[in-house]
Amino acid sequence: MRASALVAGLVLSSCATQSSSSAPPLETEFGGTWTGAASFALAGKFAVYYSVPVVIAVSGNTVSDENICPMDTRYLTTKSDRLLPPSLKATGSGAAAAWGGSLECPTVELIGCDAVAVTYTNATLTLSGINRLTVVALGKARGCNTSYPVILTFVGAK
Repeated sequence: MRASALVAGLVLSSCATQSSSSAPPLETEFGGTWTGAASFALAGKFAVYYSVPVVIAVSGNTVSDENICPMDTRYLTTKSDRLLPPSLKATGSGAAAAWGGSLECPTVELIGCDAVAVTYTNATLTLSGINRLTVVALGKARGCNTSYPVILTFVGAK
């Protein structure tokens, strides 16, 4: 009886491991250029709203977002020597992907501070409905002798 319970437990454990490691791929709808509104906000400070295209590539269980760093806007300008932006690579399945780590963006100029360094530590990308992408990224902004939690929210459509 114990042996059969042990074998049944191992079989169930094996099935659970197989199903979690072979998650279905991300929906191909993630891929493409999304246009929408972004909100870049420092906790306890102002939020900057701007329009931005977000270009996403999808491959299996991975999506790459090339525009996660703050972009040029009227109130949020990047330095002219800015190189290609870092890319965020999130993993998931179906209509959701998530990322965690450390992604450092080039320094930007904000009102009242000419050098703010943004570092994101986690992000989620979610598809809803037929044609809606939501990206939420959290991290820290440091500059001008202070540090603030930061949140970037993007909602867009193709």
